[in-house]
Amino acid sequence: MAASELLEQFLGNLTSGIDSFQNESGKSAEFFMMFFREVDWTQPWLLALMAFHVFCLVFIILSRHHVFTMQVPLFALFFMLCAPASYINEWAAQNYKYFARDQYFDSSGMFITLVYCTPMMINAVIILICMLFEIGQMVITVKRAELHHKLRQHEKQGAQQQPQQQKELKKNK
Repeated sequence: MAASELLEQFLGNLTSGIDSFQNESGKSAEFFMMFFREVDWTQPWLLALMAFHVFCLVFIILSRHHVFTMQVPLFALFFMLCAPASYINEWAAQNYKYFARDQYFDSSGMFITLVYCTPMMINAVIILICMLFEIGQMVITVKRAELHHKLRQHEKQGAQQQPQQQKELKKNK
């Protein structure tokens, strides 16, 4: 095969892959729109769950300067709350009549993943971004202090060397 044929084949595969991706993403967007239309978001337990996620987001924003004292434990808590999601899904599928009007909990766990785990993982990513920003600020502070320290040492050495140089100049005269 010539290089031009390989290039043409590659470009053909690339364009068909892009077309396929656009079709699939369109189907995904339709699925999510249908999902959000079908769910009754006025149910008290869903409102409470949404309020919990909003409260966590507000807490993360308000505590962004206390990353290591407040947000790290919350970060760990989010993962500990998501870990038993499959068990929560099974329990909710069996007992949905006690708290929900409709059965949303399927065997694949799609609903609980979308309304319970995904917002917590988004909040965890926001905490991770806050951590990285705070670490960056710490590195900047440490480097500035290091540069100031080196500058002071250099000034002290210069101040100590200056009288010695003046003495040497006087001796040479």
